[in-house]
Amino acid sequence: MFLIVKEGRERGRAYKLNEGNTIAGRNPTCQIALTEDHAISRQHLLINCKPDGTCTATDLNSTNGTYLNERRMLPNQPSIIEPGITLLLGTTLFELVVQYTPTKRLAMPHPNQSEAFDLEASADDNNETKSERIQKLATDYLENLPD
Repeated sequence: MFLIVKEGRERGRAYKLNEGNTIAGRNPTCQIALTEDHAISRQHLLINCKPDGTCTATDLNSTNGTYLNERRMLPNQPSIIEPGITLLLGTTLFELVVQYTPTKRLAMPHPNQSEAFDLEASADDNNETKSERIQKLATDYLENLPD
């Protein structure tokens, strides 16, 4: 399972949820460290995934709460989470998915994310306009989609 950031400073980033406990919070030692979101507590949320693939989420008595599908979770009460649910921590919105296929992004939501695609440099390097480069990237992407 993966948590995908749908909204927030790290939009587009994916976090793999391994078997066992995963803690999300503002503390840089958390497995999901959201240090730039000041509305998130240092240790905000605990996710536990079992060997059979079932996962639970537990708000760790965070200051601003955790929202599961837009409903505030009770602190310290585990809730089962399944693919398709959303979790809101501070200003960061996650979606739980079973599979995640990373793709190059055309936009860079945060300046520290070096894996983002540099559209300007690639267009200039190949004597292409931005429009031509976008068209080529879209075509390449669609041709490489799994069946």
